[in-house]
Amino acid sequence: MLLASQSIAYVSAAPLFLGYGVVFGAAAGVGFGLSVQMASRTPFQEGISTGLITSARAAGAFVFAPVVRHLLDAGGAGRALSTMGWALLVSAPFIYGVLATDGTKHPLASQKRDKDLPMTPEEEEREMQLGPAMFALWISLGLGVSAGLMLMAHSSALLYSHGASIGVATAGVSIVSVFNTAGRIFGGWACDRSNIGAEKVLRRAPFVAVPALAAAAAASDSVAAAVAALAAASIVYGVFASVVPVEVRRRTGSRDFARQFGKVYTAWGFAGLAAPVAAGCLFETRGDYTAALVAATALCGLSAMVVRWMLKPGRSHEEWKEAIAEAKRAKEEDDLAAGVRKVVTP
Repeated sequence: MLLASQSIAYVSAAPLFLGYGVVFGAAAGVGFGLSVQMASRTPFQEGISTGLITSARAAGAFVFAPVVRHLLDAGGAGRALSTMGWALLVSAPFIYGVLATDGTKHPLASQKRDKDLPMTPEEEEREMQLGPAMFALWISLGLGVSAGLMLMAHSSALLYSHGASIGVATAGVSIVSVFNTAGRIFGGWACDRSNIGAEKVLRRAPFVAVPALAAAAAASDSVAAAVAALAAASIVYGVFASVVPVEVRRRTGSRDFARQFGKVYTAWGFAGLAAPVAAGCLFETRGDYTAALVAATALCGLSAMVVRWMLKPGRSHEEWKEAIAEAKRAKEEDDLAAGVRKVVTP
């Protein structure tokens, strides 16, 4: 952030791209992945724990948006970036101290499995089912968050194009943060309900945004419709942010979660690059956000279809672990019985 703040002084975008885009972006990705990985160690149920932890990311934008706005008004972008950089630097020792003293010294993930070791038929079956499930979650996550990213990245411009005043348009960030936070907490809570579960949430949540997105596309001069679309898209985005890691952990277990979620999470990276650019291109083509809203509607529906068609119900990690252990016990008993028969048979 301190490096990015030098873009103003040097009249160059290079410090911004390097400091904010590369260094800060990489650190944010590692930090988010680590926080989600540690969610399983909280005293709450797994879903609500993940929802609460991921919601801090969204809530931070709501809390600090007025602070950043004040810094921008008082000293411009350079001052805002440098102040945030110093704030991060001052908070770093505290964060390190918390992580170093709360007993998180044991490994959060297991070592990669030795491919030379033979697998039991049950382990092979688990691997065969796990791959397609992770691929389905990857596609679902990419499509599910793309709709939200298309609107969230253009929140102020979207509201302004629908007739909102400058004051209302600048509140777009706060609208996104509030409903994004709510979606993350609700998604985690729903995963903990035995009669709902992650698969149902991923299949049904996108349709929460479809009516609002369609209404905003049809009413290009309605501020209320634009606000509703932005709020609904933010909710769905937040739901996916908490539900996908819960479902990944359910299928893989905490010890193998980091590797698998790291792969699935790259879908968010691709969506984060493509969706805002696509929304901008569609706006430039038509001069309004109608096409972008129609595309976001289609992406929501497609995401739900992917979950329905591709994400097959599968055993949890605990169920697989029990089945594999039972198969190994049965094999040992068979081997022992075969050895006994060999000894007593003349």
